[in-house]
Amino acid sequence: MDMQYYMSLAETIQDMSFNDGFNTISSHWNFVSVNFIQIWGYRFYIYFLVFTIFKWSFLSTESSVYLVSIWQLLLAAYCILKLYNVLKDKLFTFRHTTLLIMLLAPPIWYGCVRLLREPFMLLFITLSICCICNKQKFWLLKLSIYLLFLFILRPYYAVFMIPILLMIDNKIKTAFIIEGGIFVLLAVLCIIRGVNPLSIVGVILSPNFFNQIENILFDLFTINGVSGEIPAISLIGSVWNLIVVYYVALSIFLNRNISAVCWCNIGIILDLCMTYGLAFGGSTELRHKIFFILPLIIILNHGAFSHMSIAGRQKTIVISGFLLLNLMLGYTLIVVSIF
Repeated sequence: MDMQYYMSLAETIQDMSFNDGFNTISSHWNFVSVNFIQIWGYRFYIYFLVFTIFKWSFLSTESSVYLVSIWQLLLAAYCILKLYNVLKDKLFTFRHTTLLIMLLAPPIWYGCVRLLREPFMLLFITLSICCICNKQKFWLLKLSIYLLFLFILRPYYAVFMIPILLMIDNKIKTAFIIEGGIFVLLAVLCIIRGVNPLSIVGVILSPNFFNQIENILFDLFTINGVSGEIPAISLIGSVWNLIVVYYVALSIFLNRNISAVCWCNIGIILDLCMTYGLAFGGSTELRHKIFFILPLIIILNHGAFSHMSIAGRQKTIVISGFLLLNLMLGYTLIVVSIF
């Protein structure tokens, strides 16, 4: 559990010199295999906890943890609202729906309350997008710095940001070419390493609603010893994920002429799935879905629903929503009856 490692190391190194603290973090068994660049991301966040929870706080450790969690939630909310404001005229057709999906996204607030690095990743993603939208003085230098920090925190996020930024900057063809190159490279690596295609598909559905229903029947609040996730929280995340992915899939399949923007974001989603297939065998946690949110939302705003009349769109959403609800309730009842 990353949060446990972060807190344990922060408490251990709080009175050490920076050099000893850096070495202690690097030698921890969970970070031994981390590369030279990425280890700085872990060092940054652990020292952030050192100063905000142990050194600079006059409160108890428990109170400080709650305050940091609240601060991270406020930071995430600021980033969501900032992203919405800068992109609503460029990419969002369904403004209120888009904002609601982003604000209710469990991958975002889960990473905040669990004291994980995701809020800072969201911050640098937001700053990068704001930079490309506004292009103020020294914007290219600022963008490079933001992407560097994002690369340190999670390298593949910075790589996948490039086609997204180009797309936002209306350089669709360039974004499509770069995305295509990344996709081909990852697909070849998956073939060479024999990655199971089902594990790649499973990333899209993770956290899987159908698995979570079975998990909560055993225990609703027992913390997973590997991921640190609670079944009840994972269930909430799986419901959000299933609904969003379901309507995104509908917006693709009902679209007679899929735009380059949609294809580019479909490619980014598949890139993420292949990355997790290569690195973790398709195993993901709820917090890992944070980067999926923007591509999913863009597809939803540029897919079939954006071309329908208001009446047609409402009819499609209601009918398809009724079918999805029946599927979810039906499966739940079947599982409950079995157990």
